[in-house]
Amino acid sequence: MTRRARLVLWLLPVLSALGCHAPHAKAPPRDSATTCGRFANEVDALFSETAKLELASHLRLAAGKSAEGHIARVIATFEGIARSSALAQKTACEDAFVRHTTPATVYEKKAACARVVLASERALLQAIQNPSRETVWNLDDALDTIGVDATDCQKESAYAGFTPSQSDDPADDETAERAAGEARAYAALADQPRAKQAIAQGMAAAQRSEVPGLLVELLLPDPRAFDGPKGNATLVEQATLAKRIAERAAWPDGVRRSVRQLGLAAESRRDRAEALSWYEQEVALCEKLRDPSDRRTVIAYADVASANSALGKDAEALASQLKSVAAAERNAGSLAASTGGAYDSLGFILHHQGKDTEALARLRQAQDAWQRALGDDHPLVAHAFVGMAKVSQALGQHAEALESYRKALVIREEALGPHHLDTAQSHSDLAMEYFGQRQYEDARGHFEEALATQASILGKDHPTTANTQNNLGAACYELHEYDQATAALEAALSVFERAPDDQLERIAIITRNLAAISEDQQRDAAAVAWYDRSLTTWEKLPGKPSPRAENTRDALSGLCTRRGYAPACQMLKRHPER
Repeated sequence: MTRRARLVLWLLPVLSALGCHAPHAKAPPRDSATTCGRFANEVDALFSETAKLELASHLRLAAGKSAEGHIARVIATFEGIARSSALAQKTACEDAFVRHTTPATVYEKKAACARVVLASERALLQAIQNPSRETVWNLDDALDTIGVDATDCQKESAYAGFTPSQSDDPADDETAERAAGEARAYAALADQPRAKQAIAQGMAAAQRSEVPGLLVELLLPDPRAFDGPKGNATLVEQATLAKRIAERAAWPDGVRRSVRQLGLAAESRRDRAEALSWYEQEVALCEKLRDPSDRRTVIAYADVASANSALGKDAEALASQLKSVAAAERNAGSLAASTGGAYDSLGFILHHQGKDTEALARLRQAQDAWQRALGDDHPLVAHAFVGMAKVSQALGQHAEALESYRKALVIREEALGPHHLDTAQSHSDLAMEYFGQRQYEDARGHFEEALATQASILGKDHPTTANTQNNLGAACYELHEYDQATAALEAALSVFERAPDDQLERIAIITRNLAAISEDQQRDAAAVAWYDRSLTTWEKLPGKPSPRAENTRDALSGLCTRRGYAPACQMLKRHPER
């Protein structure tokens, strides 16, 4: 048996014991002190120094030695969550069975919450038995959500919908609780197949148990578990049902969670107005149910700000995001990772409104908070550098933009590896900046790096890959490498021609580029044919003609007047000015 396999077998039985189904309050065990006292001891056994070293070694295989600080924080967070959940079970158990000061239903609620949290932890440990670099870094996000719910176990607020089971078989409760935790953990790690499998396994058991909290938990997975129109429709259906269940159970926090899910589903299909309506309901519920600085209130304000910004409601967006920042600072301080996220969102809203100097200051705050909280090598720090680079570009500070893009690339290559999509995006970002500065050789090299990764992961027929093909073709064109440019552009065009009509603008741009190459090579007949295709495509787009459409017609006109090429002049008559 290999060392890696032994790690999983060694850890999981302890977690299973921690997450065991607690006895129903209506039939308390005789030795209640032993029952209640075992939780904390089992956490100590789980997180012995040997276990921590073993887990660190396991994560290091994927993330590399540069992630030492991050790995240490992940292990400490695992330990903290387990202790918090164990304490919730132990305290509720003692109150119900020893001091008889807490109703049995309260014990059931807290115990059920703790079991779901611990099932999430167990699933995360299972998920990293063969970790990728991305999995290791994504643990932050997954543990953050689980940690908040572990705290809520003790407060009892978030899981008020967990009521004593109506099932005759306690195994139904265990199955549903385990599945709810696993679904959340796998979705947070963007592992769609295992998230969906956990949901399917848990739903039948939860329906037999008739526990509202478990049903809602299973009906509201992380949206990353579903994608595409079919996935979106599933999210809406499940969230609507979860909302009705939570309303019938008089569980306000379950309603809040359902409402937010409906907002996320609307946003993913780009219905910003509907998303805003749901997010505003979420804010109202948070303000009624929770402390103004609660983490979920911070997120709710940010959701409203994002939706308002997308709708062009600049004043409302700024006001909401400032509320999110103020709440985050009260909740966790100015140097917490969550506060860094609030600064980052505020920076992008200010950038969207043209307030770039203020935006850059806020994005630097985000970078500082993330570096102090997460370490210099965390992917979120790379995200901050990308944001600062984009704002620097808008301010005309191109040297600063290049430097920030380079720093982001270095972090992503080290943290995520050279063949990760975020690393490919950093190559594209650098290439675009080099292209703008007419450093075409450098631009081509980075476009080629991005293209290789995107083609390998997404496939040659993915729109993102096709975008990079077009950009690579433009760089080759500027270097007078016409054959390579034509091949790249035609590869991109073949992808978008098979795509839905929402890719018409890209088709118009690519055919315009092919026309320019043909004209440069004095292949006038080919150039006119490409100009014709580009203009015909522009004319299919609704609304006023874009400047690029007018530019395309001007180019065709130049071929007519400058060279006196008659077919170009005839083609102009087919595409009159609009």
